[in-house]
Amino acid sequence: MTERSSWLNMRQRCNYPGHAGYKNYGGRGIKVCTRWSRFSVFLEDMGPKPSPKHSIDRIDNDGDYEPGNCRWATKHEQIYNSNLVRPVARSDGKIYPSASIAARDVGMASQNIAAVCRGVRRTSGGYGWAYA
Repeated sequence: MTERSSWLNMRQRCNYPGHAGYKNYGGRGIKVCTRWSRFSVFLEDMGPKPSPKHSIDRIDNDGDYEPGNCRWATKHEQIYNSNLVRPVARSDGKIYPSASIAARDVGMASQNIAAVCRGVRRTSGGYGWAYA
């Protein structure tokens, strides 16, 4: 997807109720700033994509598409910036950005940590866990 395609898709997600992604963007109040109504200005602000694997990402998921709140990011980076990933706290106070990162650090499966957070298990890896 080119920079122009990213720009068009962003605008459609926010402005056209018929777009498949509208409910998650325009439908929940996410807007594109008026400055980015012209592609040339959008490209001037964002610059070229670092690679074909990058797409536009909002740093604050509840914020608008605007300079200062957008970056080019890979799918992996975007997942960790989404509402799908929740930080977890270990019983000794250490906080991790996600169960998968905690699992790598402690050497166990992330499903076990998530099970403790959901109350299905009492401990995992010798720790209690909770969503932070």
